[in-house]
Amino acid sequence: MNPHALANAMRGLAQINAGTRSESRDGTISSYDPVAHAVKVLLQPEGTETGWIQLAAAAVGVGWGAVFAPSIGDAVKVDFVLGNAETPVAVARFFNDVDQAMPVPSGEYWMVHKSGAFMKMSNDGKVAINSQVEIDATAPTIVIQATGNVNVQAGGQANITAPAINLGAPGQSLLSIITSAFMSLFNSHTHNETGTVTAAPNQQMGAAHMTSTVKAS
Repeated sequence: MNPHALANAMRGLAQINAGTRSESRDGTISSYDPVAHAVKVLLQPEGTETGWIQLAAAAVGVGWGAVFAPSIGDAVKVDFVLGNAETPVAVARFFNDVDQAMPVPSGEYWMVHKSGAFMKMSNDGKVAINSQVEIDATAPTIVIQATGNVNVQAGGQANITAPAINLGAPGQSLLSIITSAFMSLFNSHTHNETGTVTAAPNQQMGAAHMTSTVKAS
């Protein structure tokens, strides 16, 4: 056992035997250390500030986990390990009359940021996301599959950049896609009437005939 944990346990047992057990307290967060995931709390009602104490988390690991960083003034509950006043921990945060809860329907899961961004998992099986979405994937492949239609709408440009872009429709043939410049090149190559020898074609395709804008017809 960690010597500090052993010492805390011994102090806690001594307090229990002496009948001086510290009970849970309400408080508000006064400081936050994002590196240590620790907080200072003003214990209520007297306003006594704790030292740096641990803040409970939904999931933890070495460099990973689920972190919902607190805000100054958040209402919290402080417990004391084995009733020891020297080992407080912030175990929960609460909504209150000032920071009121969202009206989340029973059975749904919402994460809403104060900026207005949100992710809501609703009872109809949908996931609603409202934000400027950025996906930074290190995996070699991203796959999007849907049993129904996939619709992409943009108020501005929709840009796709890749070394190669492949379009396919199983069982269907794609409409021909040409540019007006390529059409002009094609139409300029003509042959004389039947029976007359023609010269070798000399039209060459160049960069002017390529464009990032296409039109299906």
